[in-house]
Amino acid sequence: MLKHPNHIAIFASLYLLVYILLIQLGLFTNIVYIMFFLSPVLLLALAWSVVRYGNYDDKDLTNDQEWGYHDRPDKTQQH
Repeated sequence: MLKHPNHIAIFASLYLLVYILLIQLGLFTNIVYIMFFLSPVLLLALAWSVVRYGNYDDKDLTNDQEWGYHDRPDKTQQH
């Protein structure tokens, strides 16, 4: 599962959703505490998966570019 950043991102999002719902509904307090203490492990696994196996499918920056804003033409033009 760690080799697929999309899968672990979906899992982390669902984990957060369940965590928030359990807190808001006041259900299973012990499980909420366990989920709270396990959340750093999930966050580290997500970060590791993205850094290790994530793919960047856009063009690389050239030597004269400092920032890679693709959605802001005013930021990509050289002054």
